[in-house]
Amino acid sequence: MSLAGQTVLVPRGGAWGQRVAGLIEARGGTARVVPLIETVPAAQPQLHRALERLATGGFDWVVTSSAAAAAVLHRQPVQAKVATVGPASAAALAEAGVRVDLQPVEDFSAAGMLAAWDQAAGTAPGQQILVLRSDLARPDLADGLRRRECAVEAVTAYYTRALPVRPADRHALATGVMDTVLVTSGSVARALAPLSRSDHTLIACLGPVTAADARHVGLPVDVTAAQNTIEDLIEALDGATGPNRGHRTMSGPDLRPRPGDY
Repeated sequence: MSLAGQTVLVPRGGAWGQRVAGLIEARGGTARVVPLIETVPAAQPQLHRALERLATGGFDWVVTSSAAAAAVLHRQPVQAKVATVGPASAAALAEAGVRVDLQPVEDFSAAGMLAAWDQAAGTAPGQQILVLRSDLARPDLADGLRRRECAVEAVTAYYTRALPVRPADRHALATGVMDTVLVTSGSVARALAPLSRSDHTLIACLGPVTAADARHVGLPVDVTAAQNTIEDLIEALDGATGPNRGHRTMSGPDLRPRPGDY
């Protein structure tokens, strides 16, 4: 079975959406980019003060929990070591000219980041750490660093908002034109949940945490990528779609629902 002949809803636009569409089309699928969410940079005094402090060496580390959070550092002086959760945020930092000093090797999550932190040099207790995150972020990462006796300032770097969906895209989703919807975050799951969907449309989730978020808002989960990368999700989906796409399958751990977002 393969993605050949399948139509996949890509839930975010911009350069990310174009890249994901390319991955799908390289495997013979048809990508339909339907932005369900957007990220809006935060404009608040706390963020401005934190970035000024970051520029003058007031933090030992800055930690970004997503590519959108990493984008805040574009053209921003960074006088600190930099840690990030996964490849997408590392790529965003590289594009901004920011060197990454620490990231997980395999588990691209808060737990993986904390495990990498425990094994890294220069991460002793007492470190001054700036955590840049979404307004919907769970506290797991910041709280984990605090338990390691670090002084943590967790600051909202961006806000996530649901977008209106065009009638033509709503109709395509409701009538089964979309064979699969990619659910890449809890915020995407929440935006998708109220929309009418065909029973034959697969829900493919980016990692176990997002799968738990999807279940929390009542979405069935058909495919779960083992790791939190879009490449792993496309790979998992390529092996799961086919003529029996109406049959519900579960992949990955069946986690208890947890609200929130990284």
